[in-house]
Amino acid sequence: MLASFVNNDKVVSMIDGCVWKKILIFTFPILFGSFFQQLYNTVDAVVVGQFLGKAALAAVGGTTGIIFWLLISSFQGLASGVGVIVSQYVGAGDEKEIKKSIYTAVIMAVAAGLFLSVAGQLIVEKFLLLLNTPKDIYNFSLVYLRILFAGVIPNLLYSVGTSILHGMGNSKYPFYFLIISTILNIVLDIIFVTVVPLGVAGVALATILSQTVSTLLIFGLHIFSFNRENSKISFLALKKMVYIGFPARFQSATLAVTNLFIQSRINILGTDAVAALAAFSKVGNFYWMTLGALSISIVTYSGQNYGAGKLDRVKKGLYQGLLLDVVATVLVGLIFILFGKYLLLIFVNDREVLRISMIFLYLNVFSYIFYVPVDIISGILRSTGDVNVPTVLTFFGICFLSVLWCMFIFPLSPSVITITLCYPATWMITSVMFIIYFFFYSKLYKKMYILPS
Repeated sequence: MLASFVNNDKVVSMIDGCVWKKILIFTFPILFGSFFQQLYNTVDAVVVGQFLGKAALAAVGGTTGIIFWLLISSFQGLASGVGVIVSQYVGAGDEKEIKKSIYTAVIMAVAAGLFLSVAGQLIVEKFLLLLNTPKDIYNFSLVYLRILFAGVIPNLLYSVGTSILHGMGNSKYPFYFLIISTILNIVLDIIFVTVVPLGVAGVALATILSQTVSTLLIFGLHIFSFNRENSKISFLALKKMVYIGFPARFQSATLAVTNLFIQSRINILGTDAVAALAAFSKVGNFYWMTLGALSISIVTYSGQNYGAGKLDRVKKGLYQGLLLDVVATVLVGLIFILFGKYLLLIFVNDREVLRISMIFLYLNVFSYIFYVPVDIISGILRSTGDVNVPTVLTFFGICFLSVLWCMFIFPLSPSVITITLCYPATWMITSVMFIIYFFFYSKLYKKMYILPS
């Protein structure tokens, strides 16, 4: 029995019951966990913005985050890959393969973390210079990134552990542990900035220490205990992780490159624009974490049902997932329109920075709906192993076209409005491509609608 492996309630089956209820029940802990994640990111921004100034805020919330994401995103493919594999094995009831996949992912995460810790220290200065980082931000950014890369191993292990639990249909334990680390991060932020004056370094150190605690808590669970029999790397499992996870993370990496390209154009507009984007990003993350929670739920739900051979439920998950995403997008958009200014005031008190932040907010809030098909359809396809075409579509539709926009449209009118309009234009084109591919060319569509399920 699979339950004997997980020792009580670590596995939650999603192969029966009401579709939208299963998705929402799984989504809420992830969403609440994302809120706590955003909370301690928000505390970082508030503490830095209020006590260290707008230059430090721009450093912590702008270019640095994109650089860090870019360099670790490809290696986090192990995490997304093992989550999909585990969900499929849970649906199929294959306990032995679950254990192999877990052990392999953990070892590879440690190896990748060691590599990134060294590589990050060597290249971070060149990245900052390449992105035209303003002089008053440069030193803050450099210190912040060096500390983050020093603690990258817990970051990758946390991603792997969380993805494994999500693949098992369990979103509660990551939520519980995130609450603990969030509270710790808030306390350490206050201590390392206001009591012990470590500046930006204190903010980075608080992040690393709190994330280490949450990682230790996850790996204290029974499912991560190994013995001589199961402490072996499975190259078959690794191959599947890379096949499923790498294209998705390549997609993330190319999105990161695109954001770096866009960030370099915003940097040209000056510190106020960089700080405004950093402030808006903190508010905008409330939408992306909602979409992200639903996306993880869809991948887990579809993976389990695909592994169990229940294609009719995969089909229902597609349409009900799209509807849930649209509803969430509208609700979050209304919140931004009504309370966006007050949310931004949490992070900034500079009038010009606030004005620019509001431009970012209003242009984005009416554009989010265009991204919904990309999010849900790519998640459904990825959960079944179809990862290459979605990666190509995303690369061309969002990344390549965004670069063209920055190269040829932005120079015609270099402004915040021009650069922000890049997002809805590329999202709309990419959504159309995904819809065409899924309904006319994908193997999953043929299995669900043409072949008997």
